[in-house]
Amino acid sequence: MKYAVCLPNYGTDIKPDGIVKFFNEAEDLGYESVWATDHILMNKGSGTPYESITESITTISYLASKSSNLRLGISALIIAMRNPLLTAKQLATIDFLSNGRLSIAIGTGWNQQEFENLGSNFHDRGKRVSEYINVIRALWEDKSTGKLSDVSFFPMPVQKRLPIYIAGGSMAAMRRAIALGDGWHPNLYDIKEFEHMVGTFNKLPNASQKEIFVRVAVDINRGLSSYTSPQGEKRSILPADKSALDILELLQSLGVSGILLAPNYDGKHTLERQINTISAFAKNFI
Repeated sequence: MKYAVCLPNYGTDIKPDGIVKFFNEAEDLGYESVWATDHILMNKGSGTPYESITESITTISYLASKSSNLRLGISALIIAMRNPLLTAKQLATIDFLSNGRLSIAIGTGWNQQEFENLGSNFHDRGKRVSEYINVIRALWEDKSTGKLSDVSFFPMPVQKRLPIYIAGGSMAAMRRAIALGDGWHPNLYDIKEFEHMVGTFNKLPNASQKEIFVRVAVDINRGLSSYTSPQGEKRSILPADKSALDILELLQSLGVSGILLAPNYDGKHTLERQINTISAFAKNFI
């Protein structure tokens, strides 16, 4: 099982030195990768923790120089709100400068107002996500055709294939993960509900060839419990102590190969609490 952590790049306690401190702590603790959360322009009073957030691509680009080993990611990049060609170039540059340490999860997005704020169509976003993934793959693998066949996309990324996980718990996300991704990246909902979701995913053709990389809230001050996300979804919270062992073993038995820990799941946790959480979890499980 590989363990990764979400950066404190959103919420009420964002500080540049704090993000770097968290990054360094994650590396020292043995985590495989660190991931930025992605939102760009939320409305005031949105009821989300994402009104205060650093831009995700810029954040991981800055952090790439702070380590030569730790992998970098975004969970989940809302690519339908972005120019796919510019995004492909930005990601390739990060991979080039970090010597091949980039992975991303891609989501369709869920906040219609944010799309409208950016002048992007919310209603055809799923179709565009699939199109944009194909564009990124073609550019990264030097297989562009049509209007892009004569473009110069250099320097090339170190990784010839960008590891892409598809975020979301819907059937569309599951199918897209199998068709276009390297893995599926759901949130950990109620445990029984999640078992059912994994069962549904595993029944799809070629699902066994894809990773399951789960994003899950974790908290040093709570036992196994739940919270409600800004989307109104009930999601599980893992404790950071050994009482989480049974759940981790269950997830592994379901075929989960990696876990992305979110210690600031509601955007209200201080940097100190987040570091204490990932430190306790690492002590018990890494």
